Amino acid sequence: MLKKMKTGSKSEITSPKELTTKVDRSKSGFPIVGIGASAGGLEANCVYVIPPNKDLSILHGVLHLLTPLAPRGLRLPIDFFFRSLAEDQQEHSIGVILSGMGSDGTLGLRTIKEKGGSVFVQEPSTAKFDGMPHSAIDAGLADVIAAINELPASISAFIHHAPLFTKPNLLDEDQAKSSIEKVRV
Repeated sequence: MLKKMKTGSKSEITSPKELTTKVDRSKSGFPIVGIGASAGGLEANCVYVIPPNKDLSILHGVLHLLTPLAPRGLRLPIDFFFRSLAEDQQEHSIGVILSGMGSDGTLGLRTIKEKGGSVFVQEPSTAKFDGMPHSAIDAGLADVIAAINELPASISAFIHHAPLFTKPNLLDEDQAKSSIEKVRV
């Protein structure tokens, strides 16, 4: 089950069947945006969160709830979802990191970038908890850093102006060299 949480009201339980969405593959190039934030780190109008002791994955455009394999306390559910999003949607994946403590999401964002996807990060100064945004930025993964109220417009502008079929750029010879190899030259 996924929970629909409303600020200032009691949580409403919604079945996964109601929230499972299949992406129409005839619209190849349609991006899927995954958003990662810590519970309590975002004061929204409406947020869907996974229930305790579950992981969320995506396969062939369909969301799936799974029982986690990692022991409690060692889980990074945002990383888990972002990695599955990157594997499933490749260059059509977009990862967004919002307010939260720690570094959950950073490894998943790295996978999104490796697969040619894009990363948007909340400006840390506008976040209630800036650990997750700082982690993503410090890792050099952010394509766009913006205040929370500017992120939707930034994502929309990116989607409407980005080529539909992009592939990750191949590294040129100098970029492919390690730091030590560059110093030796």
